[in-house]
Amino acid sequence: EICSEEMNFFLQDRHLSNYLNTIDIQTEDAVMLFKLLDRDDSGFVSIEEFCQGCMRLKGEAKSFDIHCLIYENERMLQQVQEFMTRVDEGFQEVNGLFCIV
Repeated sequence: EICSEEMNFFLQDRHLSNYLNTIDIQTEDAVMLFKLLDRDDSGFVSIEEFCQGCMRLKGEAKSFDIHCLIYENERMLQQVQEFMTRVDEGFQEVNGLFCIV
């Protein structure tokens, strides 16, 4: 595993920075990738996950990747909207109970 402090230290290394540049990854992208991979906000990411993430960043986004993101965003938006509807219905129900009392 690597922590965010180690990551920042290693990104200052000229050799690593040059390597990332050869695979079309900017240092800022690598920092953001670390944050994205650290889903539990533990401050740690396995080396394998980070390396695989870097390789996925290489090059331009494919149309398929973008459509997958759009699909996932639309699905999550629908779930949030359904949740908000249930919460609103619950509040109305509670409000109705207070009016009865």
